[in-house]
Amino acid sequence: MGKIAKSLCAVALALVLLCAVPARASAETMDTRTLAMINKPGVVMMYTEYTADMTWYEFTVDEAIL
Repeated sequence: MGKIAKSLCAVALALVLLCAVPARASAETMDTRTLAMINKPGVVMMYTEYTADMTWYEFTVDEAIL
């Protein structure tokens, strides 16, 4: 292996190790109110209305059909 290949392997290994370790392993926990204020979640109400024309056919049963 040449010097360049060894250097690239070392850089790749360093990147893998840095990505594997969490940045803030000792992060403090947040309560739900603080988390909501930071993220600013939104609620959206969607209202839909459907209209349709319907035709209702009335039918009768005669004794001739039976």
